[in-house]
Amino acid sequence: MAEFPNYKFVHGVTDNGTKYISSDDFNRGEVGYFFDEQGKSYLTIIIPRTTRDLNALIQYYNYQYVQISDTEWKAYLKNGSILKIELIRSENNGMAIIIKEWE
Repeated sequence: MAEFPNYKFVHGVTDNGTKYISSDDFNRGEVGYFFDEQGKSYLTIIIPRTTRDLNALIQYYNYQYVQISDTEWKAYLKNGSILKIELIRSENNGMAIIIKEWE
């Protein structure tokens, strides 16, 4: 990915045919991007490595974006897109950050 030249990405396809790339080179944890049929990323998942990383991401989102709740932010991008950023508890009881277009 040209945006992150120092990251090593793994390419894959989910069981339902969704293409994705993922990397554990992100300085705050693991990141995965999921793509639609046109190759546009429609979902990003960030799994923070530590509580400190999670807190740093939350602090960044609180500063950069509109805070909707303790676990949700709205990002207004320069290209006119609006993103929903949501903190969720993952299956293994860890925390994950989900980023997708606002619906």
